[in-house]
Amino acid sequence: MNLDDLKAEWSTEMEHADQMSDLRLDVIKGDVSEIHRVVRLRDFWFLLVLVLGSFGPVFIHWVNGDSLGWLSRLGVLSFVLASTVVAFALLRARKVTRSDDWTLRSRLESEIEQLEKQKKLGYSVGSWLLAPMLPAIAFLSLGGYHDRTGSYVPDLSLSVYYLVCIAVYGLTFWLCRREAESSFGPLLAKLRRLHRELVEG
Repeated sequence: MNLDDLKAEWSTEMEHADQMSDLRLDVIKGDVSEIHRVVRLRDFWFLLVLVLGSFGPVFIHWVNGDSLGWLSRLGVLSFVLASTVVAFALLRARKVTRSDDWTLRSRLESEIEQLEKQKKLGYSVGSWLLAPMLPAIAFLSLGGYHDRTGSYVPDLSLSVYYLVCIAVYGLTFWLCRREAESSFGPLLAKLRRLHRELVEG
């Protein structure tokens, strides 16, 4: 976009500024900033837990002087691979393909794209988080149990652990989808309305 196009775009946006005053642009900007802060904080804690989870079992066995069995090693490898998938999904959801050419319309389109990605991320939690982590949790738990007992047949405590994991999986699935709708949905609707008002005049 050259300077003349930018001036024309800016002039058009200024003409429609009064028509959009009822949308409380400052409030929407504050909501967008808050969403960005929440997403950055969420991603930080996710990545921290993944790093600790990837190296924690190895470190604990090293401190205790124990050796990891083949199933535990497979579990660690599965967790590292699953963590890579999760990290990639989180970071990809924060990137936008649109370029910011300093106009309100361009900025709105970038924010809308990012919120759409975050909403989709919440709805697809089963594919980027739960499914990759399933084999890792199964291998790590069964491997650790075998390292301690020498048996591959789960006892009562391990069976209870699996039931708890199923409950946690279900709760995580429900919470992520609920969060996607309640946190990103309303703000996304506001931005789309603002964009529509700007484009249609």
